Amino acid sequence: MQLTLEKVVALPDGMLGLRFSYGGVSSDCCRIFPFAALPGSQDDPAAGSTDVVIPRPDAGANGAIPMHLWIRATDEKPSSYVDLVGLGVPTS
Repeated sequence: MQLTLEKVVALPDGMLGLRFSYGGVSSDCCRIFPFAALPGSQDDPAAGSTDVVIPRPDAGANGAIPMHLWIRATDEKPSSYVDLVGLGVPTS
C-alpha cells in the first residue's frame, strides 16, 4: 500500500488540514491517527483519500507530526512522521 500526502492547508483556529491518498486501495482499508474530521466532511472511498485535521502546535518545534496507520486487514499499526518543515510548510 502507498500512502501519499497530497495537500496541507492552514485552517481557522490554529488547525492544519492534511489530505492523504491511498495508492491502489480504498480508504476503508485503513485509518490514520491522529484523526479529527471537519464538520460535515468524511472520507472519500471513491477517491481513495482521507482528510486529517490537527492543531498546528502538534507539529512541534521541529515540524514533525507523528502518524500511525491502522491496517484493518492485518491489524498492523506502523508509525511514521510527516516532516512539514522538510516539505516547506510553515508550522508557526
